[in-house]
Amino acid sequence: SVNAGVTGSADLVRNFAITFDQVHVDNDGTSSFFAATTNFPAGALYENPLGRLFQNHRILAQGDATPFAPPDMIEALGAFGLNRSGTLVYHALTTNHPQGALVVRREGADQAVAVAGETRPDSTDVWHGFSRIDLNEKDAFVFTDFEGQIANVGIFLGRLIPPAETLVKQLEDLAGSGTLEAGLAGNLKGFVQAIRRALARDDKATAIRLVEALGFEIAQRSGRSIPADVVATIAEILEDLALVLGPPP
Repeated sequence: SVNAGVTGSADLVRNFAITFDQVHVDNDGTSSFFAATTNFPAGALYENPLGRLFQNHRILAQGDATPFAPPDMIEALGAFGLNRSGTLVYHALTTNHPQGALVVRREGADQAVAVAGETRPDSTDVWHGFSRIDLNEKDAFVFTDFEGQIANVGIFLGRLIPPAETLVKQLEDLAGSGTLEAGLAGNLKGFVQAIRRALARDDKATAIRLVEALGFEIAQRSGRSIPADVVATIAEILEDLALVLGPPP
């Protein structure tokens, strides 16, 4: 409550969430919330996995470093989303970006995905500012761009693509899941091993060619030796893998 220490300390709460997207509960029951305190009057984000009163863990706060060049710091925090895998999407006003930036934290690394004043991906306008954010358990998120703190001028969707190694591991798990006939599963494992070797050599050109070849072979077998839903799953993984690897050098 207000005037109580959010972590059981002397850092007293001034106020809690201002908007609905500053309070969340994930599918495992872990709660997360915004609070402004004596030490962090412009806000901090906390999570509580057990539901016990003072077992709140601070995950981000005013004064923390940003993904931008030092000495840029967080000046204030707005909306955010946090899921059970630990992916965090948040809106922050920073020293060098006082109109705001949208930042994603995954596996401990922060990356700015949109900055007020910079050109939007569709090249039709610039980002004006950010308000509402929602994030699901598959790392897909939605947010609004607003102008003049009054009018929402667009709703935008984002999706975080896993690292290459994670995607390769998904293919490997699928090959060993028993959903594919033995010969095809063995073939898929061979592709996975070859892709891994190429990535270990930092040979993205070869890795991309292998991804394309595997995609062609899977498409040729669609509806015959491979069920259509499995083809769709593999195709989605390969599409993400191609995006992560980028165009051939």
